[in-house]
This record gives sequence, structure tokens and C-alpha cells, in this order.
Amino acid sequence: MLFGFGKAKPPLTASRRGQIELRMRYLVDRLTLPVVQQTAIVTDPAVFLPADSLTAEDLPTVAQRIAKQLQVDVSGLPIEVADGGPDAAVHQIGDAPKVRVPQAALSDGPRLVTTLAHEVSHYRLRQFDSREMPDQGQWLTELATLCGGFVVAVCNSSVKESCCSTPAPTIKSLRSLGYLTSADLGYAAACLARLRNETDPAWGKLLRADAQVTFKQAMKSMPAACTMIIDATTIPGPQSSLQQLAEQMVSSNESYQFLAAEQVANRTDESREAFVPALIQMLRSRDEQVVLVAAEALRTIGPAAQSAAPALEHLLTHRVDMIAASAGIALMAIDPNEIVFEHVGDLLENRWSAAIPLSAALAEYGEQAAPAGPSICRRLVTALRRTEDEIIDSLAGCLHSVSAAPMEVIEATISNEEILEWMKGYLASMDDVAAE
Repeated sequence: MLFGFGKAKPPLTASRRGQIELRMRYLVDRLTLPVVQQTAIVTDPAVFLPADSLTAEDLPTVAQRIAKQLQVDVSGLPIEVADGGPDAAVHQIGDAPKVRVPQAALSDGPRLVTTLAHEVSHYRLRQFDSREMPDQGQWLTELATLCGGFVVAVCNSSVKESCCSTPAPTIKSLRSLGYLTSADLGYAAACLARLRNETDPAWGKLLRADAQVTFKQAMKSMPAACTMIIDATTIPGPQSSLQQLAEQMVSSNESYQFLAAEQVANRTDESREAFVPALIQMLRSRDEQVVLVAAEALRTIGPAAQSAAPALEHLLTHRVDMIAASAGIALMAIDPNEIVFEHVGDLLENRWSAAIPLSAALAEYGEQAAPAGPSICRRLVTALRRTEDEIIDSLAGCLHSVSAAPMEVIEATISNEEILEWMKGYLASMDDVAAE
């Protein structure tokens, strides 16, 4: 069953809560509820450190102590210091898993403990069946670390700066499936407290202010006791039948709607076409996350979702940049015609925060997306003035992909001689790299 709410206003949208709850349920099912309830909460990371000043030789000892807290065997996991390597810890998964820790982490004990706990949780999760995992991103890892007793460390740290050898989805999925926000973590901490039957845990007062606000709100809005029953027959998941997903997508429960649409987006069979009417209804939801996942599902269905085009066109003027962008990207997948590319070009020019996913999506269509060329140029001028390097690279790469003669498009669109010369040089350098 999903968490119920009293009179207090929930701190997150229903779909966001649903995503967190689904993953918490998965972890409770795998780790078992008694283990989660009996695991000690870590309030002082110093207990894992053999000394105030650490060396590379201390890493195995620290890792073993953390692994004991998380109840996982890391005897086969090499942990080493990366000389001149990344600024954050890196985990390598596969046949030869290992963890590399930056040299700077050795001088910051709390950071080192949190980082290693996060990486050991990655290692622990790979022992589960990946086909059953709610996602392959970082959400599950942070929640597994939190459930392993490191709730204070996870909520208070900057572990989001960690990176890994498996890229997180950023462009294909506009919902940002990467790391959890402080509000998400505060809500997950409240879930953990309820699972442990704690109504006012002392560790809750140690959470960072931003996470603590959501934690307190969630504690007020959740029922006094929460057993978090895992029922695979009612919660949308990879094993749900087509009939179950159809029922869940028209449910009044926005969490179910979101999770069902997410499963539809992940399917590859032709049966997805039957869900188009329900997805069109979801595009009208007041929950932004529900709208985003519905648009993503329609994108994966492609031309067979033609009946959704009018509803998606209506969203092109939505006040939220990412919703407008997701609608444009879905429209390109459904019917990639000149008018659609012009609309997406307009979005690219006017929706700054969506510039990267839009330019990446346009680039996939190559010269077919040529109608968007002038808009890409004008947005690139804005990016240059703002010196947004990442966006500049994305836009320039997009222009290079969609235009058979990008120089001609630039000269026909831009009058500023200084910027014109810079763009010519930039695109020429891209040609040189391609030639090499």
C-alpha cells in the first residue's frame, strides 16, 4: 500500500513520493524489514576511522568497517587511491568491480566515510537481479546507503559530486533520474523513521536544515505506523501485466499513474499503442512529473502515438521549460516534419533551461532538422554572451549535425562580425576533430 496522508500537506508531489516509495519497497524486500529496523543509525562517521590522519593503507580498514555496518562482504572489492585521477570517487562495475578514491578524500574523514558507504552500496546492489531493479541510476544507491544506517551522512553530504563509470540518463529522460534532492532525501528519511517505528528519532535533529524541513513535514503527514507492505500485484513494476498497467494508468493515484507510464516507456512491444489514450489523459495532469513521464512514454511509442499530437502541441507553450521541451521531443518522434522542427527550434531559442536536451534531440535527426538551424544560431549567440560552455558545445554540435552547410546558416542568421568569426572558427575546429 502507498503511504497515506493526514491533514498536513505532503512535502513532494504524489509521483515523486511514489518513485521514492517504490525504491524503498524494493530495498525493504531485498534487505528485509527486520534488518532495516535493527540496523544502527550512524551519527558520527569518526567511528569508522582508525586515525585522524588517513593514508591509502587505511582504506581497506575503513571500507571493512563500513561494509560491516551495511552487512555486505567486500573482500573481493579492490579499493584504491586514484593518483591524478578524478575529483570524485568512481566505482567500476562488471566482471572486475573496484572503487577508486581521490587523494583529497583522505584529508576529509566524514567525506571519505560517506563516499565509501555510497560506493559499497553500489557493490551491494549489483548482487541483486538487475532486471528487477526500479532503475539503474543513483537513486537506489543513495536510498540503500540511507537504509544501511547512513541516513544522516547521506542527507548532510555532497555525495552527489561522486561519479561512476556508467553514465546516468540525462537527455533521453527529462525527469533527471540522477541523484536525489534534499527534499527527496528528507522524505526518504521520514519513510525510514516510520519503518523503524520511530515517531521522533534523535537522529532526525541532526539532518541538514533543507532535508530536515521535508523530514518534519513528511513525519506529520504520514500515518503514525507504516509497515510498507510490498505487494507486487498492485504496484506498477516490470512484472505487471498489460491489464494491470492499463488499470493503474487511469487510477486516481498519481503515483500509480507515474509508475505505470514509466513501465510503458520501458517496453518495446507493439502493445504500447493501446496505452496512448490513457497517456493523453495524463498529459492534462496537474502533477508535472506525471506529465513528463507521459510525454516520454509517447516519445518511445513514436508514430503510433499520432493521436497524441494535438495534446502535445498544446504543451509547447507550457510555463515549465522541461514540459514544453519534452512535448517537442515527443512530437519529433511521432511526426518529424518541417513544422515540428520549427516549433522545437522556437523552444530551443526561448527556453534556456531546456537548451541541452532540445539540442541533443534535434541533433539525432541530422539534416532532417534543418528548419531549426536559424533558431540554433540565435540561441548560440545568447550562450556565447552568457559564456555557458556546456550549452555552447551542445548547440554548436547540434548546428553541425543538422546543417549540410552550417557556415551558410550562420552567415544568413548572424550579423555581429565578432561572433560570426568565432562561430566559423569553432565549427571549423569541429571539422578538424572529426577528420582526425
